[in-house]
Amino acid sequence: EITKKEAEKETKDMLNIYKTFFEEYLAIPVVTGRKTESEKFAGAEYTLTVEALMYNGVSLQSGTSHYFGQKFSKPFNITFSNRNNELENPYQTSWGTTTRMIGALIMVHSDDNGLVLPPRIAPRQVVIIPIGSDEKVIAKTEEILSSLKQAGITAYADYSEKSPGFKFAEAETNGIPVRIEIGKRDLENNEITIARRDTLEKVKIDKNIDIVLYLKELFEKIQKNMYEKALERMESMTYEAKTMEDIENILNTKPGFIIADWCGSEECEAKIKEIKGCKSRCILENHDKITGKCVVCGKEAKDTVIWGIQY
Repeated sequence: EITKKEAEKETKDMLNIYKTFFEEYLAIPVVTGRKTESEKFAGAEYTLTVEALMYNGVSLQSGTSHYFGQKFSKPFNITFSNRNNELENPYQTSWGTTTRMIGALIMVHSDDNGLVLPPRIAPRQVVIIPIGSDEKVIAKTEEILSSLKQAGITAYADYSEKSPGFKFAEAETNGIPVRIEIGKRDLENNEITIARRDTLEKVKIDKNIDIVLYLKELFEKIQKNMYEKALERMESMTYEAKTMEDIENILNTKPGFIIADWCGSEECEAKIKEIKGCKSRCILENHDKITGKCVVCGKEAKDTVIWGIQY
C-alpha cells in the first residue's frame, strides 16, 4: 500500500540511485532534474532524468524515473484492497535505464587506443603479461595471479604466443585498468612494471611489494582520476546563453550543455529546437537565473534549463 507521498519519494530515490551508479561506478558525472512537459514520459505526472555529456559535446539521456500518480491506474481500472479492505487505485512509478549506459561508458572515457574502463565495473581488472618463458618469470606470474584471485581481484595471465607488444596493445584496446609486465631482467633488478590504462603511465615497483594492497589503492586513484577528468571536461563544455544568438553560436562552434532561462512556454521551447534540434535536457533546481528573462521571448523566466543536442 503506497501513498502518493511514498510514490513520489520512490521516484526521487531511484533517480539518486542512478546518479550514484553513474558517478561512483561508471565514473561519469551527470546532471539531474525534471523534464519539461513536452519532454516528459507521455501520461506521467512528471519525469526526472539523469543527463550525461559525451566526449563530443552531445548529451545522452541516461536514466529516467517517472511519477504516474493515478493516471494509469484509474483508466485501466488497476485496484488493490487497502488496509480497510476497500478498493483503491494505486499511485504508480516507473523507472529504467538501459544498455545505453554501455554507450555512455565508451563515449565518455575511451581514447584513440580503445576502451578505458573504471576498475569498479571492469570485468577484468588486471592482466599479467609474462615476457618470455623463463621459469622464474612464470613462477612470479603465477604467484601474483594467485594472490590477486584470492583477494577477489579479477585478473588473468596472458600466456598466448603473441608478441609482448601485441599483448600490451590488446590489453589497452580492451580497456583493462591495470597491466603488470614481468620480464627476466625486471626480476633480476627486483622489479615488476605496472601500466595504468587511464593515463598510459608505466612505473617500476619492487617485486616483493604487497601487490594486493598496492593495486587496491591504485584502483581508487584510477577511479577518481577518470571521474575528475570527465567532470572537468563536462564543466568546460557547459555554457551560459543569454540570447538565441548565443545558443546558435555555441551549437555551431563548441557543442555541450547550454544553461539558459526559459519562460515555460512550449512555443519558445520549439523555437530553440529549430537550432540543430537542440532540446531541453532538464529543469535545474535551486539554480540562479542567468538573466531572469526567457532566452527566446524576453519575458520573465520561470525556470533555468539545460539544453543540448542529444543522441
